[in-house]
Amino acid sequence: MIAAEFPPPRRGLGVAGVGISSFNLCNALVKKGHRVTVFTRGFCREPRFESINDINVCRIPYFPLYPFHIQLHGIFLNKAFRSIEPDFDLVHIQLPVSPVIDTSLPVVVTIHSVIKTRAIRHGRVSLTRRIAYEIYSVVTSRLEYEILQNADLIIAVSSRVVKEIADNYRFDPEMLRLIGNGVDTRFFVPKKSGKNSSYVFWSGRLIYAKGVLDLARCAKYVCERHPSVSFVLAGTGPLRDRLKKLISRLGLEKKVILVGQLDRERLLRYYQNSDLYVLPSHGGESFPNVVLEAMACGIPVVASDVGEVGKVVKDGRTGYLVPPKDPEAMGQRIIKLLGDESLRLRMGDASRRLIENHYSCDSIAGKILDCYRLVVRQRS
Repeated sequence: MIAAEFPPPRRGLGVAGVGISSFNLCNALVKKGHRVTVFTRGFCREPRFESINDINVCRIPYFPLYPFHIQLHGIFLNKAFRSIEPDFDLVHIQLPVSPVIDTSLPVVVTIHSVIKTRAIRHGRVSLTRRIAYEIYSVVTSRLEYEILQNADLIIAVSSRVVKEIADNYRFDPEMLRLIGNGVDTRFFVPKKSGKNSSYVFWSGRLIYAKGVLDLARCAKYVCERHPSVSFVLAGTGPLRDRLKKLISRLGLEKKVILVGQLDRERLLRYYQNSDLYVLPSHGGESFPNVVLEAMACGIPVVASDVGEVGKVVKDGRTGYLVPPKDPEAMGQRIIKLLGDESLRLRMGDASRRLIENHYSCDSIAGKILDCYRLVVRQRS
């Protein structure tokens, strides 16, 4: 498998959704008896080879020389790959931002978002940064197209991504499969005993598009009407300092707690002990892992009605959907849940059942194994 990111986090940097999805899939494949090797980015002075949960991980030198960092990474990756290519039956590439791989093996590609449309959704940034990202998008989208062209089969994680592929590239519909992300339902489980405290939880990258500034304003609205609750925000990102200033200006220093990047075990505990999970994103969500993880832990979700979120957050059943960029509407739903423990429990139970029935790693891995068998059979 080729993935730009793979756990655990390196140098204080978090692992994005693609890395988490790749990890979940690899874990499930190994448990089903398959041998998996992952090629991912690595830094100097780090172990190049390691084993994580019986997954072989090869960390290839990566140098952030934008906008040609992916091509440079690809040179090192292909050199390492060629030496052990005969050991594999196929290659599975996770997009975006993976390099082109030179191989005669069958290739399956999972695409989580299309580079061209990511530029459109980049959010509120300076003109200089937007221009730089547009240049990066042009360069990288050419690589993306080449990878997709060479694929034997393409998996899109959401119907939105299917539409993005259709709008930007032309491919035979027979090559496309729609398979969402999965969550480890053996690890992410509800807490067996009572909760230790009352708080609303969020986890992600601190960027504008994730709606974290709106979340601070939402916290102000909620805490004025529900003084006993607090908000816990996990993650890192370029908006951290600005967010801290906004929290201070709103007088929420004791109510909005930034806990930084969490490892998997601590993340689980924060999910389990929260009253509910909140997703204030402005858009661009394909199939957010954090929502799947929270629901697997048996807690309801209040989320912006963006992307594919409505496919898992069933309004009024497993949580609530609200318009994006509307802190007050989100706050009203949060207050409703905070004031009704039986409603929280019912929605939490419904969330867990939904994830177990449709989004477990085991079931998703089974669907992807069917894709593997198909492309290997077609090549034989």
